[in-house]
Amino acid sequence: MKKSMYILYACLIYVLLAGIPVTLLAQGENNNWHFGNFNQISFNTGVPVFTTNSSINTFESSAAVSDESGNLLFYTMGARIWDRYGMEMPNANGLLGNGPFNGGNPAGSGRSNVQIVPHPGNRDQYFVFSAEPIETPGGKVYYHLVDMSLHGGLGDVVPGMKNIEIVAAHGREAYTVARGSCGTYWFIGAMSTEPASYYAFRIDANGVDHNPVVTFVPLPEVETIGQTEISRKGVAVSVSSNYIMTADFNKQSGTFSHFQLFPNGHSGQYLELSPNHDLVYVIDYHKIWQYDLAAYPDIPAIAATGFNLTPWTSPLTVNYEDLKLGPDGNLYTVRLNFANQFLESYAIDKISNPNGGGIAWFSQNTVAIPQNVRFITFGSGVLARQIIDTVIHAGFRIDTTLCQNAASVTLYSPYQNNYNYYWNNGSQTGQLEANQEGIYWVISKSNTDCTWHIDSFNVKKQEEPQLNLGNDTTICKGGSLTINLQQPGIDQYIWSDGYTGFERRITDAGSYQVTLQAGSCRYADTLSVKVIDPYFHIIPDDTVLCKGDHLVLRTESNLDNYIQWSNGSAGPVMEISAPGNYTATAKNMCGQFQDAVKIEPVNCNCKPEIPGAFTPNGDGINDLFLPLLKPDCELNTFEFTIYNRYGNKIFFSGTPGNGWNGAYPNQALAENGVYTYLLKLSNSFGNNPVEVYKGQVTLIR
Repeated sequence: MKKSMYILYACLIYVLLAGIPVTLLAQGENNNWHFGNFNQISFNTGVPVFTTNSSINTFESSAAVSDESGNLLFYTMGARIWDRYGMEMPNANGLLGNGPFNGGNPAGSGRSNVQIVPHPGNRDQYFVFSAEPIETPGGKVYYHLVDMSLHGGLGDVVPGMKNIEIVAAHGREAYTVARGSCGTYWFIGAMSTEPASYYAFRIDANGVDHNPVVTFVPLPEVETIGQTEISRKGVAVSVSSNYIMTADFNKQSGTFSHFQLFPNGHSGQYLELSPNHDLVYVIDYHKIWQYDLAAYPDIPAIAATGFNLTPWTSPLTVNYEDLKLGPDGNLYTVRLNFANQFLESYAIDKISNPNGGGIAWFSQNTVAIPQNVRFITFGSGVLARQIIDTVIHAGFRIDTTLCQNAASVTLYSPYQNNYNYYWNNGSQTGQLEANQEGIYWVISKSNTDCTWHIDSFNVKKQEEPQLNLGNDTTICKGGSLTINLQQPGIDQYIWSDGYTGFERRITDAGSYQVTLQAGSCRYADTLSVKVIDPYFHIIPDDTVLCKGDHLVLRTESNLDNYIQWSNGSAGPVMEISAPGNYTATAKNMCGQFQDAVKIEPVNCNCKPEIPGAFTPNGDGINDLFLPLLKPDCELNTFEFTIYNRYGNKIFFSGTPGNGWNGAYPNQALAENGVYTYLLKLSNSFGNNPVEVYKGQVTLIR
């Protein structure tokens, strides 16, 4: 981008930051009306003042333009152009258009055949459009170019730039001017083609495009198009004695679409829009109807809002001929008064507060006019040169936070459709990545109406909050964990389970995630919590210990413990060699736990005495063969087996005191002889292994 462009932007930003209001230029372009036979109305004193000191002489159409301060520049009836002093411009001779001509003098009989359009590319120049009236066969349209820098600042027609023909045929007395996009205009004419059509000529910085955009009206009821006005919203309204028609106008392409007709019974000859373009006022002979366009495109709904503002009952006594918006915001209308069907006098009535409408705002004879004046129209208004609107949003439109955990923050222009962008660092996209604190600004330039929006962003680095839930942890059953995150600058505390407090007491297992919202920044942490039900005990439980033996006591727990035994030992395992009462105390995260065991002494000498013979003859003496054990021997293992001489097992007992009676398992008596025994046993205490005893016994009957 050029350096000068950046200087302009910087100046605009200075205005923004300084809080200096932007003052738009005064809209005085329509402060002076010249119309009819030598008539003039000036609004420069704040009220309309009617005089007859103009040089203009026209039957109907005319136009006049002033500068932004209301100083008259020139006026015209199309085929003649006068400077601000009422002198015809030197090169304004031989102009064509708004006739018919009688002896070289144009009558100005076209209805709205004269339009003045500012040149979008040259502030000193204006296009003057002059169209032939219906009395002149052909229907041609011409334009002339006036340059106010010529003739010592009084203005003149640019040499070689007059009588430029843009329409060769089919022109009617229905012309208007509408704004295009980005300071352009459209000169629009209703054409008597078949079917009826609109010709729209684009006017931009390069001048008038001679190739019209043509739109044919697809409604067979519409044979001719009457006066048309186009609202800022692109709603075109046209009238005739038979209908009122609406359409959508595309100010970028110049096309019309979606044509609709009001219901039967609604018609008119002339119309004007309210200043805010929300209402349209339609002249239908002696009546002036107001319609509210708010319901557009619902045409029946719009038609239903219509009501007449005037008190007259017959067109034989009163006819209204024109409506024009004044620079004071009121609508003025030309009233023709008839007596015995002959024109008797002229009057000017007014509609005050036309944005609100209503009969209460209609008043008669509001502008004093001299006798014997003649006029039918006030002439066409001029669309003021479109100054690019610059909307400066004072102060910082958007304070933006750069989060600590983010490399950058994305700044967006608030205007994202059909805009060009200019950021302070030269970027020309709709967004900007800001990675540092500071002030950023963007100019958003509309591609549709060329409005410039200037917005600034104050980017501040977010101080990172204190957020650390700690490592994943475990709490004891019945216990709790309290977390308090309260700190300044936090807008919201958002937990994953929907809780929104800054402090919470956790008693259940689960995953807890919290997000801290600080402005547009979000910071999160997660904590996993387990709940443990602690236990602690000594293995084995109460037991006995063989004399001279040893025993290992162990502790069992589901926590990490510091363990102290009652005998002074420490640790989870302790070996003992003496009976007694032993207590273990465990200290862990859940508190202090104890368990105790009682170890009693026992005689673990279980060596058996085994006889070498027995006599199972039923005399009650030595009838059983079994190992003899001491009464205090407590066994853990006892297996006593007898085999015959062939190695067959003929007896087994797993119970001490249960011996062999000398019979086979089938109760048959065993023969006298030698039998083999096998004895396995171990005591219930200590660490002694299983002992095996093997030998022979003699059975004698």
